[in-house]
Amino acid sequence: MSHLLAIGATGMLEGALRTLAYGFEEVTHVARRATDFELNSALPVNADWADAQEFLTALNVALFDRTPVSDALVWAHDAGDRSVMGLLMGMPEGARVVHVHGAADSDPAGRIDSWRAMCAERLRYTAVVLGRGRGGSSYRDLTHEGICDGVLREWRTERDVSVGEIG
Repeated sequence: MSHLLAIGATGMLEGALRTLAYGFEEVTHVARRATDFELNSALPVNADWADAQEFLTALNVALFDRTPVSDALVWAHDAGDRSVMGLLMGMPEGARVVHVHGAADSDPAGRIDSWRAMCAERLRYTAVVLGRGRGGSSYRDLTHEGICDGVLREWRTERDVSVGEIG
């Protein structure tokens, strides 16, 4: 069985999540206000990655009797790395992780290298880096449609993708 875990995907990644959800038998989506977001038969989990202990507890309870997660779509700032990594390390070997990074927030190349090293032996890891919209200063200048297109392109190719202008 296939099970998609989406972390922080109910805002700008909503279109990608809705598209991807059709290809999975189970979907769990996690956000601070996940229950405010309706997605067919998906299981919403209210949790904030800013509090690692609360986040991991909520997810472990929610995922306890469900099919193991086969794929994860993750959007969390670097402050949430500890929470997200704790959860992903519990995923079965060979599971897929697509991690969305904002280039303007921190050092995306270094962060991606760190994540790739942590996942290397167990998980299939790829990254989507959000640059900035034309003439803009951050990923917030990109359209949600453009961001979702980048995520879906990565999903099809299983290769790192950049959206917008980087650098």
